[in-house]
Amino acid sequence: MQALYNRMFEPGQEHLELLLEFGLGTGDGGPWRAQLGDAQGSPAELVRGQLEWAVTHGLADRVRLLGRHGVDVTSRAPGRQSPAGLAPIELALTTGHAELVDVLAGFGAAPAELDPDEAMVARLLAGDQAGAATSGSRSWSPSWSR
Repeated sequence: MQALYNRMFEPGQEHLELLLEFGLGTGDGGPWRAQLGDAQGSPAELVRGQLEWAVTHGLADRVRLLGRHGVDVTSRAPGRQSPAGLAPIELALTTGHAELVDVLAGFGAAPAELDPDEAMVARLLAGDQAGAATSGSRSWSPSWSR
């Protein structure tokens, strides 16, 4: 857990490649989780937190690496690293990283379901001022990912 936290702020993912090779994200969490209980996330929650960080910060190579290793890209966020209730694809759009929509879709993420306010923010961040002024659709993705 500490290694993941210490390295998630940097763009490289060599640490994740090594840890994933040796089973990161699987198992029961070992002796530390047994002693710490819910104070430490499960292995699946730890890698999901890494995905949320990568999506929020536009780290496409890291998103691809995690997706290739089977990290869940479809479920809504539990809220540890990002706002609760957002799926990674929605998180990408509402944080200005629409280029990740195709990456996430390639790993099985469904189209974004944004409320009107979220859709307006996503359109503005994508540079679509005209669309933002008329946003009201609950489903939206940038034109290059349709």
